[in-house]
Amino acid sequence: MAEPACDKSPEECLSPQEPESVDRTTQKLKKPRCRSSRRRRNSGRGREVSFATYFPRVLKQVHVGLSLSQMAVNVMDSFIKDMFERIASEAGRLARQNNRTTITSREIQTAVRLLLPGEINKHAVSEGTMALLRHISHNVGSVGCYFVKAARVAARKFSVEVEEKQGVSPRVQPLAR
Repeated sequence: MAEPACDKSPEECLSPQEPESVDRTTQKLKKPRCRSSRRRRNSGRGREVSFATYFPRVLKQVHVGLSLSQMAVNVMDSFIKDMFERIASEAGRLARQNNRTTITSREIQTAVRLLLPGEINKHAVSEGTMALLRHISHNVGSVGCYFVKAARVAARKFSVEVEEKQGVSPRVQPLAR
């Protein structure tokens, strides 16, 4: 049987009076916990990923005024999750075959070409390429822009050095922005 945490009787342990030996200056003050922090901690476990929020946005771009029933949303969500899983596993297989540990856009593009038939794969590859270019151009911020400019300068410097070794007068070209 477990021993009581207090040497006194249960009534004395539960009394609202503080013990006399506690020094208030050394005791840490605890903030009362709010309920939302407990909820946040527990909610991270079983959260299921859903693509349902994106269907109305895409549908609005294609057919204005149409909507999807809940059953259609569930079917579409299941389809998207299945395709995502297939593409990810195929890209992982491709990376493993090439002795790589990272799945890059090249593996994803090859997996899409292998999994999707005919015209759909061409559209998917072109949309993916455009999305990747948009992402890269959006994320070239101050640091990324610095690296892009540094790469351009290094490439120009390298080409000038090669031309000087070959006895050709170096061409100086302005940086393209």
